Amino acid sequence: MTITFLLNSFVHIIMYSYYTLAASGPRYQKCLWWKKYVTVIQMVQFVIMIVHAIHVIYIDCSYPKVLMWITLINASIFLILFSHYFFGSRKSNV
Repeated sequence: MTITFLLNSFVHIIMYSYYTLAASGPRYQKCLWWKKYVTVIQMVQFVIMIVHAIHVIYIDCSYPKVLMWITLINASIFLILFSHYFFGSRKSNV
């Protein structure tokens, strides 16, 4: 489970760095070419969390399976929501 916490922290550092630059005014907004990659990184995080949860559910370990099922469901829902946002915003930019 530590890997998901570390991964989540890394993703939040990237995400809040983007938000800080976006809120800093037009002078810094030209540096925001990587906006779409923030969402992609978040979706990759959810895929890793899903794979990790499935792995822990099906191996014999002492970690509570119910927590992994909650993680699996939560990450799946977020992956679906972020995918809808990502692909929906790409269609509107065409």
